[in-house]
Amino acid sequence: MNDLERLIRKNIVCAWAIAALAAAALIYWLLRGHAGSVRVGEKLGEIRTTTAQNERRVEVIFDAAKQREETARNETNQKMAAVSDDDLPDLLAGLLSEYRKQSGR
Repeated sequence: MNDLERLIRKNIVCAWAIAALAAAALIYWLLRGHAGSVRVGEKLGEIRTTTAQNERRVEVIFDAAKQREETARNETNQKMAAVSDDDLPDLLAGLLSEYRKQSGR
């Protein structure tokens, strides 16, 4: 083997080594993410806090709606129990018209 062939082989090995190092550095840079960034951690904390607050608000809204529905059901059942069978259609028609007035229909 002459000197030129040795030089070419040496340059090829160096080129592959540089390419492998560059690929490893690129992979490390892509995979390390922003986990160590203080600002990202603070923003994630804010998002978690806001999410928890919104979940509590939704639960309160659902509980209030469920309570209103239960109250309306109980009132309707009491009114129906207090009325005779002959007067029931008139009572239900009145309740329906009252509901439509309240809901804007």
